[in-house]
Order: sequence, then C-alpha cells, then structure tokens
Amino acid sequence: MLQTAGCKVYMYELTHDPQSQSVLKFPWSSAGHMEDLKYVFGLPFQTDLPFQIPEEERLISAHFMRLWTNFARTGDPNISGDPKQPLSKLPVWQEYSNINEDYKKMESTLPNGHHLQTKECYTWQNVLPKLRAEM
Repeated sequence: MLQTAGCKVYMYELTHDPQSQSVLKFPWSSAGHMEDLKYVFGLPFQTDLPFQIPEEERLISAHFMRLWTNFARTGDPNISGDPKQPLSKLPVWQEYSNINEDYKKMESTLPNGHHLQTKECYTWQNVLPKLRAEM
C-alpha cells in the first residue's frame, strides 16, 4: 500500500540464523519474530552478556544499525546523510516495487533477493482482493 501511494519501501528478511537466540529455538526454524531487534539496537556489542556473541553477529548488527540510521536520516538506506561520506559503503539496497519485489537478505554479505515467498503470499495478493471485490 505504501509503495502504491508513492512512498519509498525497502523490504528485508533476516536470513542469518542467529547463534544467540533470544526466543525459543526449534531445530526446523531460522530467525524468529522480532529476532532482528537485537541487531538494530546493538545487543551483539554489549560486553556484559553471559554468553559469547560470534563476530559475524556483530557485523550483521553494524549493518542493521547503519542501514536503519541512513533510512531514518534520509529516507534511503543507501544514503548516509553525512556530507563527508554521502553514500553507504554497503551493498545497494534496492527499493521495493510490485514488479521486481526486491528485498535485502539480512546476513553478513547483504545479498539482494527477489520475489520473497511469492507462493506463500499468493492468497493474500490475488485471492483475497478478488473475494473482497465481489462482496
């Protein structure tokens, strides 16, 4: 909805499987709901934790904090807002559109993806709008 209203939209999926889970971990699952918040707020950089945080998780946290800060400052996660370093040195995060459905895979190398869980979203994007229109 935001994208069709002319707003910039950036989508991501936490594809990194956290070693330090803050919620219940099942063998068949990867990152859980709200698992990204510890990266956004820098938990991997705390020194008084009762467990070890892998270096890769510090790197992911640094990526999250940089991208979110850039977005908060400029409305674009790729632009820092700092005149000394206007562009982020991280891989470009493509803006989401209904055509290409680009998204960022949040892991240490920050690869891009396309059409996240298209099959799983089919009902929400195709069937339900038609049913609603018929009502």
